[in-house]
Amino acid sequence: MQRQPGASTAGLRELTLEVSYDDGATWHRAPVAFFGDRGVALVCHPAAAAFVTLRAHARDADGNAVTETFTRAYRTAPLR
Repeated sequence: MQRQPGASTAGLRELTLEVSYDDGATWHRAPVAFFGDRGVALVCHPAAAAFVTLRAHARDADGNAVTETFTRAYRTAPLR
């Protein structure tokens, strides 16, 4: 996620990522590592996963927050 053009540059204070392999029926938290004002998440797909849905939440030092859900953000295996 990126800031809107012209938005304040308050530092990242919180970042979480949840992953779903059943279009959001169940969620699993992905570990997030911070590198300064950026975060990187590690997602390990189950062998049977076909699509991945992501839900990210971020909050900055000014208290601004956003939550975004990306249903079927990407496919991990060919459709059969």
